[in-house]
Amino acid sequence: MKRPHTKITAFIVIIIFMAALIFTALYLKSVADYKRAVRETSFVAVELSLVPDGVYTGEYDVNKGD
Repeated sequence: MKRPHTKITAFIVIIIFMAALIFTALYLKSVADYKRAVRETSFVAVELSLVPDGVYTGEYDVNKGD
């Protein structure tokens, strides 16, 4: 005869497993979106001889990295 707490333990294990699957799927989708964003990124060439001397700061963000 099964003990009552065995069913509870099995239920908890299943819930944890399902949560892990969901978080893994969300993470993999996030990585795929990041790779797509990086792949689609393009930069225009700048003719530096036309840019006045000075200090310039630039920034680009693709959600997971700058």
